[in-house]
Amino acid sequence: MKKFLSNYYLIILTIVVGILALIFQFGFQLNLVSLILIHSCAAIFVVITVVSMIKDLIKGHVGLDILALTSIISTLFVNDTINGITIEGYWACLMIMIMMASGQALESFSSRKANKELTELINKTPKVVHLLTDSGYCMDIDIKEAKIGDLFLIKPNETVPLDSTIIDGNSPFNMSSLTGESLPESKKEGDKILSGFINGDSPIIAKVDKKDADSQYQTIVKLAKEVDKKPSKFVKMTDKLAIPFTIVSYLLAGLGWLIAYITNPSISLMDGFTRFVEVLVVASPCPLLLAAPIAMISGISQAYKKNILIKDPIAFEKLANTKTFAFDKTGTLTIGKPSISKIETINDYSKDDLLLYMASLEINSNHIFAKSIIESSNQTNLLKASDIKEYPGKGVEGFIDGVKYKVGNRSFVSLDDNIEKGETLVGLSVNDNPVGYIIFRDKLKRDTKEALSSLRDLNVNKIIMLTGDNEKTASRIAEEAGIDKYYSSLSPQDKLNIITSTSDDDRPIAMVGDGINDTPCLANADIGIAMQSGNDGAISEVSDIIILNDSIDSIVLAKKISINTLKIGRQAVLIGITTCIILMIVAAFGVLPAIIGAICQEGIDLISILWALRAHKQVK
Repeated sequence: MKKFLSNYYLIILTIVVGILALIFQFGFQLNLVSLILIHSCAAIFVVITVVSMIKDLIKGHVGLDILALTSIISTLFVNDTINGITIEGYWACLMIMIMMASGQALESFSSRKANKELTELINKTPKVVHLLTDSGYCMDIDIKEAKIGDLFLIKPNETVPLDSTIIDGNSPFNMSSLTGESLPESKKEGDKILSGFINGDSPIIAKVDKKDADSQYQTIVKLAKEVDKKPSKFVKMTDKLAIPFTIVSYLLAGLGWLIAYITNPSISLMDGFTRFVEVLVVASPCPLLLAAPIAMISGISQAYKKNILIKDPIAFEKLANTKTFAFDKTGTLTIGKPSISKIETINDYSKDDLLLYMASLEINSNHIFAKSIIESSNQTNLLKASDIKEYPGKGVEGFIDGVKYKVGNRSFVSLDDNIEKGETLVGLSVNDNPVGYIIFRDKLKRDTKEALSSLRDLNVNKIIMLTGDNEKTASRIAEEAGIDKYYSSLSPQDKLNIITSTSDDDRPIAMVGDGINDTPCLANADIGIAMQSGNDGAISEVSDIIILNDSIDSIVLAKKISINTLKIGRQAVLIGITTCIILMIVAAFGVLPAIIGAICQEGIDLISILWALRAHKQVK
């Protein structure tokens, strides 16, 4: 109730004053009481408007409040005549105040509607942790009091409050709030879970890895709250139009006064002033003040609904006109995990034998390719290996039935350097004689090729790939993805040099990456887009847009939403301002009484805001 009153107190005040004024004037014929009520309400409006103007000037903004101020004061001193009936000026003043207050209320309502998804995100922020004490008791504490290393309980169907590691239990977790993945993923002891995940049907004991302020969900909330602090260039541009619009409004009002004297030289000074007021009454600033920011907020909220977090509205605006996209390879265009591409044998070993012996040695290994090898073999039929030794960066050695086997890189298994040169492979040797090898390749994400094609349809002129991988791998991935140009064997500095040296003809340029080594490029590109996938928040600080679901398709969608948002915002401003100027010209010829003009002004406001809210509709 308190929040409702704070947002809508002006409209409540003006409606109550209006009802009382009507009762006193037409019920009890106490015109003076009605006059005092409306003048008092006008005084409150004037004070509020002047205070708002001063605050705007202090912030360096020149607003349009002067038009509203002039209209309120002026209408108190003029009367309207409609069909021979004289209407006291203070009724027109009341109508203007009702329209202004309802416009403010409409703005508040529209902003809340446009910001619905972000508001829900903030409202769902976990606030309590079920801390497990040393004595085994469970007690609720404020989330800010939890420390790294604390053990806590996650009850079934509860939201994970902090980034943590499961200590005991296993349960399916819904990760859709962070990644957009609708299917639950099972988590067990030792697995990492992020704040914002929703527990399934089993209780879990977890250990705090990050404090409240550093956990994933809270980081996203913090970034979402900061969006409104960075108005886009489009919003700033409409704000700058305030002064020209104000000047045009006063010139048209002056023209109306002049037309009144030209058409009827005998009219009084007050009648001429009435024409001046009638023009100003329809000079609605709403399309400039509200339509653009509401469209932008609507677009940003729509993006978040699709797991696209916009940190910087300026970059979001630039995305609509992006000419070049630069992609990191591993984890961005590709899955980022090695998978078996080819198995080759030497001598009498079969492919199944190769996998069997490799998996038998790798079963307990931390080697990067071990998981793929083990998953591809028949794990129920593994051989018993003894005296296993692991050599970091090289491979694994062990004995099976007294025979020495090695699994590892070329030199470790004595494989010729010219075999499959440039490919990533793991070989197997028996008594130091190579008997076969497996080639591993990183595969494209399923949506990569189609997404890059869609970007070209959205007027992206150039798509390049920046990678630290060798020429052969880079060439293969670029060809599969349909990339225009690629650069291989790059250091982070090399990547940065390419981004910063991009010509003006190819800008704006967007950089898309997913790792720490991409941060210099993300920070220096016109638009930095981080493929976060809910796993690593380290690149959040330097990126402008964060893709939470790890999908290249989401980049295409982000660009579509950006294009749609700017288009609708421009339309809302153009429709509102054009209509406003037409009505001012009509009023200049004396055919639009002030009280009717005030109603028309509200119609302009309503149309502009409702049009801007169209940016909140789903973009496909």
